[in-house]
Amino acid sequence: MLCKFFSESSLCWLFGHEYLGAVLNYLFLLPCLNHMAMPFSDASKSVVDKALKDGNRVGVSPGGIAEMFVPARHPNDEYILLAKRKGFIKMSIKHNVPVVPVYVFGGTKMFHRLELPFIFEYLSKLLKISICIFFGRLGLPIPFRQKLLYVMGRPLFPPSLEDGLGDGNVEENESCQRKVDHFHNVFCDQIAKLFDRHKEHYGWGHKNLCII
Repeated sequence: MLCKFFSESSLCWLFGHEYLGAVLNYLFLLPCLNHMAMPFSDASKSVVDKALKDGNRVGVSPGGIAEMFVPARHPNDEYILLAKRKGFIKMSIKHNVPVVPVYVFGGTKMFHRLELPFIFEYLSKLLKISICIFFGRLGLPIPFRQKLLYVMGRPLFPPSLEDGLGDGNVEENESCQRKVDHFHNVFCDQIAKLFDRHKEHYGWGHKNLCII
């Protein structure tokens, strides 16, 4: 979403390196979106791994497709799918690059979405494309007028690993996994604090952030 509001040159100035937004690879199969999708990259593990290895900075949405299907259980709650999403944390530790928590207030109010059976979420994950029915103004895919507020936290630096992560698989390394879990908890805590710190300013003082 940042790339919709900042040019590529200003993003490079902001982050000090080339900035790439990680998106689903199917976008690059569509001619018009392929042109609009620069400077984006495929969100696959191998591509993101290479981008970080080359010194680029990558923006990711950890919730991915599944977050689009999270039902709104209460109107005063905002939901983010993050509790078990640790791939970006592993990448941060592997390449020794900080992660910067970012939250967008108002992003969930730009469209309305019809809740569909679970099979649509399963197919979306299988095909790597979101299959959902959404609408905005006049029932069209035009977003509702909504003020957006982007808030950015301080960079969070990963713990050091003397022996590294190798191919990035830490499930068999108990010491590495503990560091991943701890750093992930720190990130989740900072996202929650970021939300609580700025929600009054946005007019969402009555809302709560639920990390699921």
